Amino acid sequence: MGLFRKTVNDRDWLLSVLPLYDSARPIMAAFSEAFVGGCREDLNGAVGKVLHELPSLADQLSRLPNPKSRAARIASQNLRRSLKAYVSGARELDSLFELSARGLQQVVVSRGRTAELFYSAHLNAIQAIASNAARLLTEANDSFSGVIQKLAPGAEPQQ
Repeated sequence: MGLFRKTVNDRDWLLSVLPLYDSARPIMAAFSEAFVGGCREDLNGAVGKVLHELPSLADQLSRLPNPKSRAARIASQNLRRSLKAYVSGARELDSLFELSARGLQQVVVSRGRTAELFYSAHLNAIQAIASNAARLLTEANDSFSGVIQKLAPGAEPQQ
C-alpha cells in the first residue's frame, strides 16, 4: 500500500477491523499457550494454524483504510506487528520441526557440543520471537480496549 492511503473515522475502521482481530486473537493465544505448555502435538497444530490463517488475516488488515485518530492508528500498528511476529515465530518453529524430523537429534548426539549449541541458540531465538509476539498482542489488546472505550464509554472490551 502507498504512503497516502485513505483514512476513515475510527468507528468505521473499528467495524472493519474487529472481525479480523476477533479471528486472529484465538489463533495467537493458542500458539502462545502451546508454546508455554511445550506439548509437541499442540504446538505443531498451533504452528499450522498460524501459518495457514494469519498471513491471510494480515493481508486483509493491510488492505483496510487507516483510522483517523492516533490511538486507533497505534492499535492498528500493534495488531499488524503482532500478526507479523506470530507468523515469524511459527515459521521458525516449523523449520526446527523439519530439521528435527530429518534427524537433527541424531546430529546433535553425533556432533556433540557444537550442534547442541546451534540447536540451543535456535530454540532461544524462537523463544525470544514468541515472547515478543505475546508482548505485541498484549499491546494490541490494550490499544483496542482504549479505542473501544473512547468510542463506546460504557462498552466492556473482550479479553
